[in-house]
Amino acid sequence: MPVSRLDALIEQLRSQKGDALLIEAQNTLFLTRGTEHIPLVNARLSNEHVVELLWGAAPPDARLSLERGESIEFDYVSPGGPVRVEFRTVDGRYFARLSFSSDHDPLDHMAMVGARLAPPVSHEGDPVVDEMATEPQRAPANGQPPALEHYFTVFLQTGASDLHLTAGLPAMIRSADGDIREVLDLPEVAAPELEQLLLEIMPAQNRDEWLRTRDTDFAYDMPNARLRINIFCDMRGPCASIRRIPGDVLSVEQLGLPAAVVDLCRLKKGLVLVTGPTGSGKSTTLAAMIDWINQNRSDHIVTIEDPIEFVHTPKRCLIHQRQVGVHTISFTRALRAALREDPNIILVGEMRDLETIAIAIEMAETGHLVFGTLHTTTAANTVDRIVDQFQADKQEQVRQMLAESLKGVVSQTLCKRKDGGRALALEILLVTTAVANMIREKKTFQVASVMQTSRALGMRTINDSLMELVKAGVIEPSEALDRAVDKTSIKRDLAAARFPVTQTDPGIA
Repeated sequence: MPVSRLDALIEQLRSQKGDALLIEAQNTLFLTRGTEHIPLVNARLSNEHVVELLWGAAPPDARLSLERGESIEFDYVSPGGPVRVEFRTVDGRYFARLSFSSDHDPLDHMAMVGARLAPPVSHEGDPVVDEMATEPQRAPANGQPPALEHYFTVFLQTGASDLHLTAGLPAMIRSADGDIREVLDLPEVAAPELEQLLLEIMPAQNRDEWLRTRDTDFAYDMPNARLRINIFCDMRGPCASIRRIPGDVLSVEQLGLPAAVVDLCRLKKGLVLVTGPTGSGKSTTLAAMIDWINQNRSDHIVTIEDPIEFVHTPKRCLIHQRQVGVHTISFTRALRAALREDPNIILVGEMRDLETIAIAIEMAETGHLVFGTLHTTTAANTVDRIVDQFQADKQEQVRQMLAESLKGVVSQTLCKRKDGGRALALEILLVTTAVANMIREKKTFQVASVMQTSRALGMRTINDSLMELVKAGVIEPSEALDRAVDKTSIKRDLAAARFPVTQTDPGIA
């Protein structure tokens, strides 16, 4: 595609009063205007097409970076006017954003740290971007804070954990006891207005991602709180799920984590997993464990998160927190790069794909202590889930590696307390020699019985934890039954302890 083709596209951007041109490999070419997302070509583009389209416009010293897929920014004077071109690689796909220089978005993540030809690049090709560059503008041109901050303020005052905004519906919160409730003080918002309000608080790169994919995640700082925001679409239009991130990291003592969990923080190497369903407090538990290490050890900690939730202040440890999409392109790339960053401890916010899991296991084998999360419900299920991610011919090798590297699994769930709020129930698996042999020999179905007979070592099943909470009068027997995975077993335990059970789940036999 010669430069005349690019000039024609830029002319369309000018004539249609667009905000930007978005060019993405494995997708098509779009013009954005406000909240509109207008396709300009029908064909899907390849990486080569993206480079070819930009080649004639790029200055000679920028072309090598284009060929290599390195992040770069440059100006091009087209017949339609001066244009700012931003180019980067996202998950192996080339992506470019073009906008008129005179109208260049002041919130853009590169522009905020100063115009430059090419940002610093790590050995793995990650653009090194100042975290401040990702933060949205705190006050629009009229000097007032973003309108959504009123919603956030009301939400924070309720003490709820989550706020849900849906086009055409009232705002809803997840209260301290875990129930979803309407917030009477916050009116419903129609789809176009809600999208405009959300666009106002999005960092520039998240606006581009939202317009391309209709999904995006980012963190947002309020004066006295930090929020994790996920924006998505449903049949009604745009929606947002906002989670409160506590300003202070809760300690292991405040969370009531048992000694067996703290002992996992003393390890020098190996893989430690914290698992559970979404909203079960995995991030809070991991943050407490990292904070314990920060206070009691003198090590280098690297965290890889999406987005950064709890912010750790270095105490005895040196801590580097990296955000996927801001400081690195992907979990996988950041993990590979970490090998050259001299870490003792690595936290992987989410082990979401096969390659990330494989590298994490490898790093745990080679002398690092690796913490990670998975969305599994029991310790034994966690081992099987990891193994099943791999092809059949690799599974035997993975079992051998897990048997050597896996040191512990903490599976957790949150239960409704009798007095309001929520209580933490934990399942703890410590990988002893016997458990390691079960992993090697495909006998993970026996792990639960080992946990029951190894309570003296600190192990416990989720049913053990639920029964402790019932006996202590913290939760109702019916809540324990609802939260249990092995419902037959806990019904027997509750009956033996003479606790009456009222079934709340019609699916329970």
